[in-house]
Amino acid sequence: MDVYALILLTDYQKQLRLNKRMTKDKTKDKEKKSLGRRIGMGCLWIFVIFIILIIIIVMIGNHFDKGMHESYTKSEHKRIVGLIKEEIKKCKLGAKKYFDGNQMCPATPENVISGIINRMGRGYNPANEHEPAYRASDSNTNNEDLGIISFSVSGSNLVIKSCHRKSCKKEDNRQTSTMSIE
Repeated sequence: MDVYALILLTDYQKQLRLNKRMTKDKTKDKEKKSLGRRIGMGCLWIFVIFIILIIIIVMIGNHFDKGMHESYTKSEHKRIVGLIKEEIKKCKLGAKKYFDGNQMCPATPENVISGIINRMGRGYNPANEHEPAYRASDSNTNNEDLGIISFSVSGSNLVIKSCHRKSCKKEDNRQTSTMSIE
């Protein structure tokens, strides 16, 4: 072999070694990039699962919230009827005042409405926290009446009405109690 061929052969061998090193470096870079991609995709999946869980929790919360305000309004209606009966009984048993001494006996429907609203205040309306839970009104058929217990007078009777589920126009979604006050 001549010297020129030998120089070419050593240059060729150097080039092969250099190519091998560069290929190894590229492989390491690809491994680093694929590891980064895998980590990025893992984070993306965790984020997607987190968002899905939040959506499910909100949907479940809304479902239970609707049932909660329905049962709360029904039980509050029943509790108010019982409370009024107890207060009226005080007058029948000879007391001079009822509703914590704020109303004078004998009980009248108007006094009972005034007494119960004063005693209960705004109350808690589970369907709409910006609306009062108790009011003097004869309405319970509008959707705005949801969660509100309304008091009205019909002759010598006290009428207690509430709507516990939309649509308030449906009679199944409302409660009405009439109490004779003598």
